[in-house]
Amino acid sequence: MSTAPALRRWVRPGTAASSWRIGLAGLALALAGWVGVPHDARAADLAYPQKAITLVVPFASGGGTDALARLLGTQLQQVLGQPMVVDNRPGANGTVAWRSVQRQPADGYTLLLGSHSTHVIAPLAAQPPQNPQAMMAQFAVVSIVGHAPLVLAVRADAKERDLGAFVQRAKAPGLSYGSFGVGSSGHVMGEVLADVAHLQWVHVPYKGSAPALTDLLGGHLDSVFLTVSAISGGVESAQVRPLAVTGTHRFPSLPSTPTFVELGWPQMAESGWFALFAPAGTPPVIQDTLAKALHQVLQSSELRSRLLAQGVDPVGSTPEQARRIWAEAFRQAEPVVKRAHIEFP
Repeated sequence: MSTAPALRRWVRPGTAASSWRIGLAGLALALAGWVGVPHDARAADLAYPQKAITLVVPFASGGGTDALARLLGTQLQQVLGQPMVVDNRPGANGTVAWRSVQRQPADGYTLLLGSHSTHVIAPLAAQPPQNPQAMMAQFAVVSIVGHAPLVLAVRADAKERDLGAFVQRAKAPGLSYGSFGVGSSGHVMGEVLADVAHLQWVHVPYKGSAPALTDLLGGHLDSVFLTVSAISGGVESAQVRPLAVTGTHRFPSLPSTPTFVELGWPQMAESGWFALFAPAGTPPVIQDTLAKALHQVLQSSELRSRLLAQGVDPVGSTPEQARRIWAEAFRQAEPVVKRAHIEFP
């Protein structure tokens, strides 16, 4: 199916993206990055995509990231007119997946659904650590798919009714918080809070959110730092009380839960995110096509509702915006990972 009419709806006058108005032939001349590229190469890229696209997922099938990838893939293939094939490559905290994508041709036919965990924390915690600039040189980040904030939560019967009371108690030794693993976003944000609020709590890592939540409800943990989707069932059943959420704005499904930022902890503004990555060197025109296609599918009210149910607040961005967000995430996470001695074997 043709995508040009849909793509034109995402055009901002006065930007490079407005060149879509002048047609595909004019686009090749309007994009400065294509000056000097052979005509046949330009024609091939402008006709993108012409075959199936592989979307690599850094985790096993059946998990939350896999579900997100399949949901996005189904929608994107309708806009792009070509099949989206999900390829699960779990292992080494996402490293197996991103190394496989890194070696693929930079032609837009192999993409990766990465995240703050796989493309910021995992490289920093690897042994030896990946240099952020070197990591960013290996990938083109096409677009931020959505924010995936974390929630600090306690049991509903906990005596601490709000974040302020909980922080005061956690300044003394003895409290614990669970996350879905060493080096997870929950672990890292717990360390950030410990640093800025001078907490003495203890991190307890789990192999997933479910066992952490089970131990919280069973009285073996004092608190958890988990995703919105992980705690939503406990909140609905009135077994879990969310105290605060990361990010800069309240999550739609938790409208009564304040952000750490509004409670006076601006250091907790990082919400975590999912993003679409491609091998470094992927032509800008292909990146732009993918970013616009993703933006289009994220306008669907049905898709947005399904993403919010998975704890993902849909965003969509240009490649330039996504790269700035990625760089800032590295800047914030690197000192935390070093100070807390977070390491992957």
